[in-house]
Amino acid sequence: MMKPLPPYVILKMNGTYQETETKGGLLIPQSARDLSAEGNVVDVGSAWKEKKGRKWITHQHQLQKGHRVLIPYYSGTSMTTEAGHFIVIREDEVLATIEKDT
Repeated sequence: MMKPLPPYVILKMNGTYQETETKGGLLIPQSARDLSAEGNVVDVGSAWKEKKGRKWITHQHQLQKGHRVLIPYYSGTSMTTEAGHFIVIREDEVLATIEKDT
């Protein structure tokens, strides 16, 4: 299994590909279909340090394993395996976390 380096996270993308045919009967090629931009955090990298002026600041990940998140389309580096479709993305590129309805 992959282990991300700081400040990256690995997401397993949810959903399936869009419809292959429009309501009007036009066929959509595989290259034009997108996965949903929603995924689950599978793994996070360790904390990382960044230099601000003369001081070093330690950053902790805000995301944790199991968080459901929303990301922009075409972001990160994607990889498909037998286990599913994964994306490696910087944590600061994640748009939002999705919380369960209660």
